[in-house]
Amino acid sequence: MTWTSLSFWEKVKLFKAWYIITITGNLCSIFGTLFAIFQPAFSLGIAELFIGLGAFCTWSSIVKYLANTEDYYVITRTFKQALPLIMRTWVGILPIYIGTCFLCMCTLWPFEESFGTFTKGMYTMFSVQAGDALFDTFTSIKEVNLFYALLFMYCFLFFLVSIV
Repeated sequence: MTWTSLSFWEKVKLFKAWYIITITGNLCSIFGTLFAIFQPAFSLGIAELFIGLGAFCTWSSIVKYLANTEDYYVITRTFKQALPLIMRTWVGILPIYIGTCFLCMCTLWPFEESFGTFTKGMYTMFSVQAGDALFDTFTSIKEVNLFYALLFMYCFLFFLVSIV
């Protein structure tokens, strides 16, 4: 059997994800350091991005070494079991969430700080869903439209609390 006779997915199976994460982390750290050293030629933001990605990948690769100990491998086993269910739930909720974002953009356009763009609307709704900005968002929406503020907060939160 030769390399050229293997299918794409057979070739992918030969590479371990942890090794790719480790190599990516090391390369990002090296390039980020070089970008920081030669700062006049490169933006500091690029160097910080590469160093941050390198640190993230390096620290994430430590999880592979914890796999050798049953007690410390709990989080990885949990992710393996729960990730398919979480992904199916996200795919099921995403159309409703996006539709609600567009609804908020259309009805709450005067409240530009939180619903002025699609990205701001998604961010605001995620923070409301997480419980970070419930009162602030409600009082701000209430200034634009009291009825919609009540309807939005009760319906959106009831839906999310029921699902989550």
